[in-house]
This record gives sequence, structure tokens and C-alpha cells, in this order.
Amino acid sequence: MSFDENIPGWLTLDEVQPLKNICSLVPKNSNVIEVGVFAGRGTLLLSEELPNSKIYSIDPWIDYTKLENVLNTTVGRRFRPTDVQKIFQTEVLPLCNNVTAIQGMFPENLNVKDNIGMIYFDTWGNDRDYNLYSAAWDLLINNGILCGRSFSSWGENVIKSVRKISRDKNVPIQLPPSTSLWYMIKK
Repeated sequence: MSFDENIPGWLTLDEVQPLKNICSLVPKNSNVIEVGVFAGRGTLLLSEELPNSKIYSIDPWIDYTKLENVLNTTVGRRFRPTDVQKIFQTEVLPLCNNVTAIQGMFPENLNVKDNIGMIYFDTWGNDRDYNLYSAAWDLLINNGILCGRSFSSWGENVIKSVRKISRDKNVPIQLPPSTSLWYMIKK
């Protein structure tokens, strides 16, 4: 059940196995932070692949009405944009015993700061990306994974910010082929 096309989201079937591979690198029994939950398509995968980790899934769960036409052509089943949080709470969260939902923004509304083995950004990117990734990097334990999606033509800010973190921290960027996924391991 780690991938359900009926749950709205941007994680693609082609990205499932590469994301599972990234999850296999996460330090055992560490905490995981998922930034950008939307309706929880990625949450299902993280929960299943990291059953011994506590996962903190954070999203503002805004009203996505302005994006309705885009959403209903790109993320699976038709739904009302105002139902995104309801879908997460009623269809995803009951399947994920190790997930805590946090409504808000990263890192402002996050009070988990220890034993963080992975921070996954399922976001489109914005001008704050570099600051977010830098704050995330500082929270990771040794061998922790900073990763995300949108390393592609629609994620210019993501690409720019990931490359800057890579240079600043002197760590290589890993790009699984044929996906928009990226990751870096903190040594």
C-alpha cells in the first residue's frame, strides 16, 4: 500500500522505488520529517518503508482552490481542493501508526529537533528554499538524509538551492535517474 494513485499527490509511480531506496539509507530508529504533505501520497510510502521511525508530516493545508484546474489534471482523482486535509486525515493517517500530522510551516511550527535521520521536501520550491534546506541540514544527525522532489524544469529554485547547499556543505547531490528526486547524505 506504499503507493495509492487515488490519493492526490505529485509522487509518481516511477519515483516510488527510488524513494524506497533513499528510505533504506535512513539511520535506524531515527525521526523523519516530511515537509509538504498535501493529501499524503508520499506519507504512505514513508510510513511503510520506515516503520520504526517516528514521522512528523508538516503542511499548511491551505485552500488549494486557486490551483483546482492544475490539481485535477495532475494529481489523480478529482476532488475539491478544500478537501486535501480531510483526505489526509480520513484516508491516509489511519493507515500510518507512526505519523504525527502538524499543520503549519517548516521550521517555524516544528518542535522536533533531535535524532532526525531524514528530512524529505515534497515541495515545488520557492525563494525560501535555500534557508529551509540549510535549517534542515543543521537538524540532521550524522548519516542523515536531506532529500526531496522537484529537481526538474519546474523546480528552478529547488535546483539552485540544492546546488548551493551541496557547495556550502561540500557534499555530492545524488539524482536517481528518470525522476525529480534528489538527496544528500550528511557525513
